[in-house]
Amino acid sequence: MKKKLALIIRGTSREIEFLSSLIPQMNRPIDHDIILILRQTSRNAPTRLKFREKTFNEKKVLKNLKNCFFLKLPPIDPIFIKEKFISPAGPTHREHIMLSQLYNSFLGVQFLKSTGVKYDYVMNMRTDYIPEYYPWFDGYIDKYLKNNKKIIIDGTATLNYRYPDNPMIPWQGSLSDHFSFSSYEQFLDLWDFQNDLSKLWTGMTETTIFRSIFYKYNLDHVQSPRKNLSFLKKFFYWNENTSKFPKNILYPGIVSEDLKRKIIKNLKNYKHNKKIHSLIKEKIKENWEKKKEPILSNFQKKLLDK
Repeated sequence: MKKKLALIIRGTSREIEFLSSLIPQMNRPIDHDIILILRQTSRNAPTRLKFREKTFNEKKVLKNLKNCFFLKLPPIDPIFIKEKFISPAGPTHREHIMLSQLYNSFLGVQFLKSTGVKYDYVMNMRTDYIPEYYPWFDGYIDKYLKNNKKIIIDGTATLNYRYPDNPMIPWQGSLSDHFSFSSYEQFLDLWDFQNDLSKLWTGMTETTIFRSIFYKYNLDHVQSPRKNLSFLKKFFYWNENTSKFPKNILYPGIVSEDLKRKIIKNLKNYKHNKKIHSLIKEKIKENWEKKKEPILSNFQKKLLDK
């Protein structure tokens, strides 16, 4: 029986137009549905990195993406978010932005539950995420099966600790919110916690996601560095990233608009497109190599060595 995959792409417009051109070319034929969840932003509202959200050609995107279900969300209300959630730890000035990513995924959860369709695999990613493995669908299916069907996640901010050198902030484990690939059941385990969000919210998406699934699987909220690391290794697979710079996020300016046009024009076949995928990943790598700001302090590195 053929396997069916659901691809959830969620967030603001960011690189969705470029992604929509890449997706049909970066995959071998596999039965799939695409759930595109785009959140509008307030007019002239900058992103966390002070960029303006891009306008995009909606008709072009939907023409490129076959079997696509397009869902639109309004701008999130920061006043409502501040009234609803009280953060015991972590940053406060951009919590509504981080929470909007969770709400986007929650809509994906409800959509899949409501389809009445059996999905064997679910890939959930941001609108500016370039998948790590090629081809994008088969590459992840192969990696998933070869690693004992563990949930595949991004290595950015996936750590068995958070804030270990700051005694004023509660210590927590974390899971990246950039990407996940799993079975349908595992997808629900990881992302279906909207009803408990007010009790679980820590002030950061990655520590909240960790806290949710940690409790689901252990029925226990008590964390420790060793316990969290064992938990991560048992249920998840990821390529470690010890820098604070995302290796798979295509931030504005990393690939110029001119290069994007050339890439789209030269998409041809499986072997050729693999080289294009590698080129995009190299451009992301080059961008971060110009910056030398590590995420790990010496104290944190010593913890990892123990």
